[in-house]
Amino acid sequence: MQRVRLDTAHGHILLSDPATRGEGSALLSKAETTAARYGLHHQVRSIEAVRYSDHRFNEEQQR
Repeated sequence: MQRVRLDTAHGHILLSDPATRGEGSALLSKAETTAARYGLHHQVRSIEAVRYSDHRFNEEQQR
């Protein structure tokens, strides 16, 4: 669980910089897969929230 939390936080940070966005997305995917494998549903929801938040932020920046 600790690894999933760390990867989620790290991925979230990486998403905030356009230069590392792809790396952040890949790290979140890895964390989400691990969380789902071990039944960590709360972590899966947290990762989905990070992705949703990032998506909304990017849409607003493009306006």
